[in-house]
Amino acid sequence: MELLNDYEKRILELLIEKDRTLSEISEELGLSKPATSKYLKRLEEEGVIEGSYERNREGRIVRYSLKPFHILLSVDPEERILVYLKANESLDVSYPFLGYIAQREFRREIKEYPSEVARAGFDKCMVVLYGSVAKGTAHRKSDIDLLFLKDSWSKREKERILGLLVNSSNKCSHRVDPIFKT
Repeated sequence: MELLNDYEKRILELLIEKDRTLSEISEELGLSKPATSKYLKRLEEEGVIEGSYERNREGRIVRYSLKPFHILLSVDPEERILVYLKANESLDVSYPFLGYIAQREFRREIKEYPSEVARAGFDKCMVVLYGSVAKGTAHRKSDIDLLFLKDSWSKREKERILGLLVNSSNKCSHRVDPIFKT
């Protein structure tokens, strides 16, 4: 989603207070109904608001309301990096990129498996999600492919991680397929 213009920001502020109709929003903004409708349509297309039909004395009206969404924007001008994320559920700052996982049913488990390993306190271990879940093509029978990276792995460390993953699998409906690389 592009950055919001002033009218779109004002619309969001109005909808935070309460759900409103096109006429109410138009009047508050001091804009014509067609101009207001243009901004509402853009916010609807971006998945930020939704309109639902209601019957009244004159016929049908559309009442607009906010949809749950969260936005994370991070800009690092020195490194020339811009990170933008829009999610349809609460943002977990420990896992800010979960919103990129297309299948919601995998998100909790993607947090569960690495969290269990993190509690074990391994030094300098990186966990990378890859495969169908990362690509957004997973289905209900897909497993979760995790790559564990570290400078060096002892047999004992690998066994410990495998044991932790087995413990986590009792709480999850998708199995994990770990690979260890240095």
